[in-house]
Amino acid sequence: MLRTILIVASLFIFSIILNAQDRVFHAGLLGGISASQVDNDGLANFNKLGIYAGGYILTEFSDKWIGEIGMTYVMKGSKEPQRSGQTYNGYKMTLGYIEFPFIVKFRMHEWDIEFGLSGGILIHSKEENLWQEEAFSEAQFETFEFAAIIGVNYSFDDKW
Repeated sequence: MLRTILIVASLFIFSIILNAQDRVFHAGLLGGISASQVDNDGLANFNKLGIYAGGYILTEFSDKWIGEIGMTYVMKGSKEPQRSGQTYNGYKMTLGYIEFPFIVKFRMHEWDIEFGLSGGILIHSKEENLWQEEAFSEAQFETFEFAAIIGVNYSFDDKW
């Protein structure tokens, strides 16, 4: 039910934005590496790297302010670091989310400072250690999440 509401809300927002006649919209692809920390897993630090990929649509409200919406796949999780003198179980948790970020950017010359919110839907989950690998149902993890977005971007030129 929550997934249906999120999809319908996203389509509604996309249609409102795309119906604006005086705005120029730009679309693009993005990709990179994510680092995440899972609360209550008993591990600390950002030891689990994941994939971050998706697309976006943005429009410039003024010379300084930009609005952006998108859809991304983000791999999150946690991983036990191997430390000398301690028992190592090789624990690793992998969670895959489809996220819908809503971002506002403030432009200063070649730099953009961005902030926003994102809603995510869990699409797969897996936990493993040195002895076994098992796919768990999404019911064991939160199926919906909200995330805060903070970032800094640098533009090398008009295309990069």
